[in-house]
Amino acid sequence: AEGKKVGIGVVARQVGGRIRAEWKLVERSSGKDIQDEAKAVRLVIMKARQLSWQRIKIINANKQLIALLKFGKGDNPNTATLVEDIQALTNLFQMCSFEERTSSNMTLCNHICHYALSICRDEERFFGSP
Repeated sequence: AEGKKVGIGVVARQVGGRIRAEWKLVERSSGKDIQDEAKAVRLVIMKARQLSWQRIKIINANKQLIALLKFGKGDNPNTATLVEDIQALTNLFQMCSFEERTSSNMTLCNHICHYALSICRDEERFFGSP
């Protein structure tokens, strides 16, 4: 996050590791990391659904968010609403799971996040068929 903006970097990979898509998004920041991360996850799930993907795994470095998505509701009303939205959206997929990774394993996503802070419009890039 930077000021009132948050950069969102998404790398969609196929099983085996081949990159299928990259998304660079810029959104308004809520000022709370957990809410900004939850908004980003919700956007990613909606984008995957728009593309008619059926099986997805969301990998995120925010340990608290992953725990909330798997087991809980959230520690404040805004976070709880976002978590409920995400949980409802997961039902639209054949399989949707969440996994925690260390931020050091998410170098490409972090690079894209920083780049996203410099753009005015969201960008997406697809490799192969969407």
